[in-house]
Amino acid sequence: MKKNDNPNSLRRLKLWRKLLIVKLLCLCLFLQNTALLASVYSQELKLTLKGNDISLTNIFSQIRENSDYTFVYNLDDIQNVRVKSLDVKDASIREVLDKCLKGTGFSYEIEDHVVIIRPDRPAKQEVKKVTLNGLVIDQDSVPIAGVTVMLKGTYVGVTTDISGMFQMTIPEQKEVFLLFSFVGMEMREVKVTDFKRVVRVVMKEKVGELEEVVITGYGQKTTRTSTGSTASLGQDVFANKATPTVDMLLQGQVAGVSVMAVSGRP
Repeated sequence: MKKNDNPNSLRRLKLWRKLLIVKLLCLCLFLQNTALLASVYSQELKLTLKGNDISLTNIFSQIRENSDYTFVYNLDDIQNVRVKSLDVKDASIREVLDKCLKGTGFSYEIEDHVVIIRPDRPAKQEVKKVTLNGLVIDQDSVPIAGVTVMLKGTYVGVTTDISGMFQMTIPEQKEVFLLFSFVGMEMREVKVTDFKRVVRVVMKEKVGELEEVVITGYGQKTTRTSTGSTASLGQDVFANKATPTVDMLLQGQVAGVSVMAVSGRP
């Protein structure tokens, strides 16, 4: 029998495999070096620009022609923005953009050779706040707990504690108006201009008049809505009377009314 395995063929096959591996390694190294060179080129990019009264779009076009950078922006925002004077030599792209965008209200961000131009974000203004302290009492100088204290025109509010004190943190202003409300008390509106001083508020009791009512056997009505004739008796009618029963007290007090006791019940 003839042997199918040729020693020379096996050696050539192994050599071919080694050459293939070496080629693949060389290709990987080449691609890696190319990416590295592109990165170094971008970092070491030097620009020379000079001119007066140049539009931003024109400057971006020049940079794009001399580099691999791409610009993203809203044309409506920057089409009327111009740079009065620009004179740079061997400057980096960041140095050029810093000089071009200074004072224009725009900023930039670079991500993978893409330059994004956008309006500056307005800085958040910190609102100053002050703490307002106060005391709520009644006409007898007794502290009132549970009084609702509201900042007028807002939903900011607190309630007084058991000692009648309250503390409220509000935005700093020249003057504020506080509303004080409590059941059975008149609502008060107090103007505050000195936030360092303890606000002292005196609340008055609410005095209301009850409307005269007529009590019938089937309900309760006011004198204005009652269709019948009504009469009222004051306490002077019953004062200093030794009459033992109510029916005898009412006898003869109202014209046209006869009061009779039909049983021994009250």
